[in-house]
Amino acid sequence: MRNPRGFRQGGIPAVPRAEEGYRGAWGGGGGLAEEVLSEGGAPQEGRGGGGVPEEEGAPRRVVVEVETPVFPSEGENRVIRAVSSVVPLEEEDDVRVEGGLLRVRVEGYERLLKLRESLRRNRVLDTARDLLIRSRRGGSFEISVHKQAAFWGTIKLCEDDSESPLGAIRVRIQYPGDPDVFLNWIAPRTRRGRAIREVSTRQLVRDLSSEVYRQEVPCHHRVGED
Repeated sequence: MRNPRGFRQGGIPAVPRAEEGYRGAWGGGGGLAEEVLSEGGAPQEGRGGGGVPEEEGAPRRVVVEVETPVFPSEGENRVIRAVSSVVPLEEEDDVRVEGGLLRVRVEGYERLLKLRESLRRNRVLDTARDLLIRSRRGGSFEISVHKQAAFWGTIKLCEDDSESPLGAIRVRIQYPGDPDVFLNWIAPRTRRGRAIREVSTRQLVRDLSSEVYRQEVPCHHRVGED
């Protein structure tokens, strides 16, 4: 068991300083599969509510695996900071760095709430949806994020790991419910800069909680209809 280093009390990573020589290595990168929506601000979640549901006891069966290379010029703590800006880490998480790779496996849809919001704030929903559909294998999805941009709190998506000079952050997601419900929750289609036919977090929790509800929850949009 190995806990991430560089955490303050409460499991929140310490805010990094722009140290001399580090800012240049983590400067902006190009060649990114980034799509800027043409109108309006960050897309808003559709009707039906999108906050974290009040009910408790929902099964945390969503599995999230993160992998990214660690180079000597970066430092382990800085890579952990970048990963945490995509998938929040906690002190008890088993973060392993072996053979030049950082790996961590966590559970719970809550770990994806930050990524979900970041895709909206950075206006890359359509690109994220396309990449997730292309990677889909049953209930398994994968998406890659530019590591240096993630360190500075920005989500930029990569079609290929080579687009992130120090290696991309690869996020693999195993969703045990209806894959289309998950896809329309994390990255719904957009129209004029706003999410449409979006599945709310409450609907996602119900999809995870009940076999019966999985047959009733309105998915609105099926993969293959894009």
